[in-house]
Amino acid sequence: MLTAFDLDYRILVVRDCCADTDAELHQCLIEKHFSRLTTVLTSEEVSARWPR
Repeated sequence: MLTAFDLDYRILVVRDCCADTDAELHQCLIEKHFSRLTTVLTSEEVSARWPR
C-alpha cells in the first residue's frame, strides 16, 4: 500500500472486506493508519458509489 501511495494511486480500503487475526490491531490500522493514506469505505458505500 505504501508504494501505491508513493506513486499517487488512489487507494480504497473496504473496511468490512479485510481483517487481521488481531481485531484490536485491525481497528487501529483502519482508524489511524489507513485513514491517513487511503479512503476507507464499507462494502455498502462502495456498492452505492460504483457505476452500474
